[in-house]
Amino acid sequence: MAETITEHFWAAERTLDRELSKHSIFLRLERTTGIKKTHLIGLAVGLVAFLLALRVASDLLLAVVAFAYPAIMTVSAIERNDKSEDTHWLSYWLVLAFWSTLESLTGGLLPGLVPWYSTVKLIGCIWLFMPQTRGATTVYGAVVRPLALMARDHPTMKDVMGKVQRNAAEAGHKIGKATEDAKAMAREAAREVTKEFSREAPVSKDASSSKDASMSRDASVSKESSKSSASSKKDE
Repeated sequence: MAETITEHFWAAERTLDRELSKHSIFLRLERTTGIKKTHLIGLAVGLVAFLLALRVASDLLLAVVAFAYPAIMTVSAIERNDKSEDTHWLSYWLVLAFWSTLESLTGGLLPGLVPWYSTVKLIGCIWLFMPQTRGATTVYGAVVRPLALMARDHPTMKDVMGKVQRNAAEAGHKIGKATEDAKAMAREAAREVTKEFSREAPVSKDASSSKDASMSRDASVSKESSKSSASSKKDE
């Protein structure tokens, strides 16, 4: 069975090789690369199958490669207290945030304009954090840092940042004041409840005493009535 399958495979390869030899482009590729024509076709088919698999599971792979793995490595770098690794992974997260900002600003047009965008982003993220390439450091120095410094030093941005800081300070002050007011109201409510309970407690005690006294009087009256009835029967 295995020999039959092998024979069919080699026969198919010879047939494919004859068909490909009819086209000059495959002959040139074979001479240029030094790889057989049939092997080139096999590599192309395998690459297409791999890309299709990436497209099907692109979201999961992208989440693992772009976020989960870098997060684990970032924690590891922090635990080792390695400044160079800290800088590398901080640059990666900044570049990734810059990339995500571009996606948001384009309103989702970027994935539509770039074919196989998920695969491109996956490969790009690998290039960004690979120790051999450290693309994040390159992109940070060439793109992100100059833009960030330009935005920081721009007069309009300074005004905006100043307003944001002032608004944040005012909001923090208001939140703190509201928190203190809420605490004061809670304390006042607790005191009022305590006063109500303290006023109700003696009343309950007096009511209980009155009830006991009434029950005692009723018992005495009943006893006297019983004695009177017994005396009347005796006289008769």
